[in-house]
Amino acid sequence: MFPALEEEPLFFTTPYNRNIRSNLRAAYGKVMLINTDKAVENAFVFLNFEKKYYSLMTMTKSDGSFVIPLNYFVDLNTNDEILPDPNEVTEIEIFNNSNRVKIKAKINQTNNLPTIILGGEDKDLTQVEQVLAATTKAETKNENTKNINESMLIIFPKENSIID
Repeated sequence: MFPALEEEPLFFTTPYNRNIRSNLRAAYGKVMLINTDKAVENAFVFLNFEKKYYSLMTMTKSDGSFVIPLNYFVDLNTNDEILPDPNEVTEIEIFNNSNRVKIKAKINQTNNLPTIILGGEDKDLTQVEQVLAATTKAETKNENTKNINESMLIIFPKENSIID
């Protein structure tokens, strides 16, 4: 079938395991198809780490959900097991035969991702913006009186914002 492969022995290396314990929770989320309420089954989900660690990969289940354990990271150059910084940025890439989406997030933000729309816009979850806020302000006339005038300001969410 593959003449060149039949002549050569199969060769690969496995990383050295030092049993580093990670307390990072698994990355998980749910993938839906754009403009529908259908879950995306058998889409590829990659966690990429900007040429620092080997990518992690899984596929979505029939309900569109995915889980990637974050307990084993291998350095791309040394093949050593590594414990990354939870605030390190990763790129989550999800695709199937016809659609693709990328999400940028910190590793510690991947354990409860908002619903991901396959075929939608790429998202950057590292930029924290205040999309719904309420502030209260209390004023007193002087220390002897207990009359407090409270006011509350509510700001509505921005268009197309993610609230979690």
